[in-house]
Amino acid sequence: MDDTRLFHSQFLRARITVRDVLVHASIPLLLSLVYVSPITYESLLFRPGVSGLGETYLSTLGHADAGHLFGNVFGYGVLTSLSFVLLVGVGRRRLYYTLFGSILVFVPPLSSALARAYLELTAPDVVGTYRGAGFSIVTAGFVGLLGLSIAVHQRRTLDLPGRPGLASGCLFAVAGVVPAAVVLESPPGALVLGGIGLGYLVGSGVNAKRNLHRPDGPRAVALTVTAVLILLGVTSDLFLAESTRVGMAHAVGLLTGFLVVWTVVLVRWMYATVSGNRALS
Repeated sequence: MDDTRLFHSQFLRARITVRDVLVHASIPLLLSLVYVSPITYESLLFRPGVSGLGETYLSTLGHADAGHLFGNVFGYGVLTSLSFVLLVGVGRRRLYYTLFGSILVFVPPLSSALARAYLELTAPDVVGTYRGAGFSIVTAGFVGLLGLSIAVHQRRTLDLPGRPGLASGCLFAVAGVVPAAVVLESPPGALVLGGIGLGYLVGSGVNAKRNLHRPDGPRAVALTVTAVLILLGVTSDLFLAESTRVGMAHAVGLLTGFLVVWTVVLVRWMYATVSGNRALS
């Protein structure tokens, strides 16, 4: 047990820098400072169809109470920390920060645009009256980062067949079962996503078992299993304990998070194909 703990301690120390800690800590610090400041929660509420681009970002800073703030910060910390370990552990630090930054920049405005389109289609009379705030939309977006991180980690350490984009699509199916059943109230959709997700889990489990004999096999499998369980836990927490309205906002964040991640991967793949730089693919 001591040797295992020492190995993991050295594994983390070799990959985490002070800059990494400061970058990741800046988000909870900013959210906490806004919470204790004189800025009121009501002034940060976002209204799809009425609020502008700036409000899409400002609304992510508002939290109704300490529990709301803690839940979002905790989810952010778990998702980004585990994603960081998975990607940086296989030499993909630049990819991690590209995805990390892209989610922070693009998820809020894309989520607001998607929420507005959804309301205009399903409930046009509430456009402009629906209000919400909080970092949870971005936290939900980071599920997409974890999904791709798991896929890349499996491909690099466990030789999982297929491209990471395909595996992350299967992980999107895994993450989508609960919102499909609870938020969209679509049992057929949940069954389809569940079938895709189950197929992926069984296939990756068989593949992982084949790699346990390798020197780094047990650690790679343990990280994969932990990450998948965290993804399931965070996804369930985002939807099972929330109202339908909040759950819909989280579903929008989850979807846009995966869309941002897939877009980054596609752009990198296209650039690598054109430039011949296989290190990016």
